[in-house]
Amino acid sequence: MAGANLVYATINIPRMMPEKGPMVMLGMLALAGVFAFQAPCSSEETEELSPRKGHDPAKTIKALAAFVLAIYFVGGIWYHFFAMKLSAAPLWETTIGSLIYVGAIIFLAFLARRGQPGNLAPYSLSALGVGLLIALTGSGRTIIELSFHAALNLGFAAADLFFWYALWFLGRLYGSRRAFGLGLGYSLLLIALSVILSAIGWPGDSPSMLFITALTLLFLAVPFIFRYPFQLFNLASLKDETESGLTVADLTPPDILTPSESRIYIQLMQGASDTEMADELFISKHTVKFHVRNILRKMEVKNRKELLSRHIKPE
Repeated sequence: MAGANLVYATINIPRMMPEKGPMVMLGMLALAGVFAFQAPCSSEETEELSPRKGHDPAKTIKALAAFVLAIYFVGGIWYHFFAMKLSAAPLWETTIGSLIYVGAIIFLAFLARRGQPGNLAPYSLSALGVGLLIALTGSGRTIIELSFHAALNLGFAAADLFFWYALWFLGRLYGSRRAFGLGLGYSLLLIALSVILSAIGWPGDSPSMLFITALTLLFLAVPFIFRYPFQLFNLASLKDETESGLTVADLTPPDILTPSESRIYIQLMQGASDTEMADELFISKHTVKFHVRNILRKMEVKNRKELLSRHIKPE
């Protein structure tokens, strides 16, 4: 996506050099950020993954499909509605929006590499939801316009990174060529549908109804993504062996656990405390303790030490 923007901007440089300059910088920096985000940390991480027990690839694909549908189809339509307004915006306003996007790409890529890349999905949905709410106000004040651009560019930056992360993950699971074809084909399909609907006049001259529809679908997609979150399947980003001697296979949540319990299980097996798990998963310590009790009961163990002792290798 960043590469396509870069090529488009480069083609138009001879005609509109001052206006297209920021777009070239935007494309180059965003593209560099994406490559930095995708770069493997070690030779072991380049190996293809195979489906493991307790891992259902269909759930991962469903989460990806729901997110892409919400962002690049619904979001693409209302973004197309704003295309003329954005193209007519002053150069300084466009430049600020570009810089926000570039900064968001770099910051979110760094944040995702250190934490959970799956969190990029709710980040994007939340930012785009805020942008839609701002658009509904219809105010022409400068601060409102800047807030709209900030939410818009932050949301799409997170969406772009999440999309590339999803393809990278699927590429390791099924092979790079197959995952690239899946992502490219799905993107082209949604772009074509957006263009077709815009060409036939939908949604007409009712932008408020369009915003409300897009906002509703975005928020409807949030619980679906949290039901099958990518962070459950971020095992590829874990070390091959933890400090306690547990392997990646040991950290795979059992089938009997719910999605919420599985997130706690992964943290629990890495020796995280209640406070650390609460901070990592953005939940209360009371909720953590509730899930831990359920996990211990389902695993038929009395305490955490007994649970860990089942997997720690004897020296």
